[in-house]
Amino acid sequence: MKFIITLSIALCCATIASAQTSKQTAESNQVYSVAQKMPVFMGGNGAFEKYIAKNLRYPKKAKDKKIQGKVYVSMIIEKDGSVKNVKAERGASPELNAEAVRIVSSSPKWTPGQQNGKAVRVYQMVPIEFSLL
Repeated sequence: MKFIITLSIALCCATIASAQTSKQTAESNQVYSVAQKMPVFMGGNGAFEKYIAKNLRYPKKAKDKKIQGKVYVSMIIEKDGSVKNVKAERGASPELNAEAVRIVSSSPKWTPGQQNGKAVRVYQMVPIEFSLL
């Protein structure tokens, strides 16, 4: 009987420690939509627009079909500033969507967002416009 009580107490303590570790892990992996300091592309928004303009390759198939439009791309700026989980949330065509995802995925690191002085993961959405002149 004594063994069972001791085992129960040990299991209870292990469960509490595990729950605390899980809570810390969940907090460290939390993705913010809004942070006290939002992520910034090196050089600011204007620099991000220039990066997109310089590196964007209009897909031939879309150009031949004269497809234009905006692609809304979501991403997570990680604690180290890297860009992950890039997805075309709403787009104009499969070709334009793929190019928008490619260009955002290849982005250099950003200055990460911060919450209470600590780097955090932040969800962002950016529109990329494709237009033929």
